[in-house]
Amino acid sequence: MSRTIPIAITAGLLSVTPAHPQSPQARTAEIDRIFREITADAPGCAVGVSQRGRAIVNRQYGLADIESRAPLGPGSLFDIGSTHKQIVAAAVLQLVEARRLQLDDDIRRFLPELPDYGHVVTIDHLLTHTGGIRDWTGLLPFAPESTGALTIILRQRGLNFVPGSEWSYSNSGYVLLKEIVARASGRSFAEFARRRIFEPLGMRSSAYVEDILHAGPDAAIGYQKETNGWRPFMRLGPNRGGGGVAASVGDLITWQEALANERLGRFVTLKLEENARLSNGRRLRSARGLFVDSTPGGVVISHSGGAAGFSTWMGRVPEHGLSVAVACNFDPVSASDLAEAVIDLFVPQVPEAA
Repeated sequence: MSRTIPIAITAGLLSVTPAHPQSPQARTAEIDRIFREITADAPGCAVGVSQRGRAIVNRQYGLADIESRAPLGPGSLFDIGSTHKQIVAAAVLQLVEARRLQLDDDIRRFLPELPDYGHVVTIDHLLTHTGGIRDWTGLLPFAPESTGALTIILRQRGLNFVPGSEWSYSNSGYVLLKEIVARASGRSFAEFARRRIFEPLGMRSSAYVEDILHAGPDAAIGYQKETNGWRPFMRLGPNRGGGGVAASVGDLITWQEALANERLGRFVTLKLEENARLSNGRRLRSARGLFVDSTPGGVVISHSGGAAGFSTWMGRVPEHGLSVAVACNFDPVSASDLAEAVIDLFVPQVPEAA
C-alpha cells in the first residue's frame, strides 16, 4: 500500500489530499470528504477506525436498501467477502492449538473423498494458498447450474502445481478448510465461529450465513450501477461457496483489535500474521488469511474482499496502533482505495526518495 498522495479513488469518488488534521473533528471532516460523492439516495459505505484501542470513527454514507429507503447505520451488515478468510484461518489455528489437527496434516485425513493427487496437500498449504488446488470460482461457468463449490472441487483430479512450490490465490482452499473445521470439531463452521470467535470477542452482529439475505433485518443489499439506476447484485445460494460472514464495520474493528491484543491467544495472532514461505525458501507477502506488506508508513496487515455488489477492506498498521475497516454495498467501488485514503489521515507521510 502506497503512502504517496494524491490517491485516485474509483467509481467517480474524487481524489483527496489529506492534511493530517490533529483534532477528531477535523479528521471526521476529512473522512467525510473522502466519501463525499456518496449521496443519500444511493447505496454507499461504512467506515470504522480505532487507534490505540479507542474507537474514534464509525460513520455511514448512503442507503442499505434502495427500495425501503433504509439508510446505512452502525448496525448494518455487509457480506465481507474474502476478508472472512482470516476468520477461517483463526478457527483452524484454534484447533491446531487444541491438538485436534496439525498444520502439516494431509488434508485427506479429514477429507478422504478428495482425489489422490499424487502429492500431499497439507492444511498449511491451504492456509497459505500454496496447495495447487484449482480455484472453484474459475470452474463455475463449466459446471451445471447450482452446483456447490465443494462438489466442483471434488471433481478436480489434478493440481495446478506441486504443493509448496508456487503461490496462487485459491478460494477452493478455504472452502475445504471450513469443511475441515467442521469435521475436526464436530460442529458446523457457523456454530464453531459463533461459539469460539464471535461470542467470546463480542462481535454481536457477526454470523456465518449461507448468504447475506439470511443475515436478518439489518442486512444491507448489494447493488450494481446500471444506466438507469441500480439493480440488486449479490452472491446467493450454492454460488456463494458454501457461505460467508455477514458483519458490521464496528465488528470488523473489534476483530482487528482482538488480533492486536491477542485475545484469541498469542499463537493464533502470530501464526495468522507469519509470512509464508515456498519450498525453495522464498518468503511471501501472504500469511494465513492475511497479507503482510512493508510500506514507508509501516507494516500493513490486511485483506480485501469482493462479493458481487459488496467491497470490503480491513487491516491494521501496528506501528501506529491503527485499525481501519471500510465496507460498501455497491459496484463499482474499491473499499481498498477508500481505506488507503483513510489511513493516510492517521499515518504520517514519508517523503519520497529523491
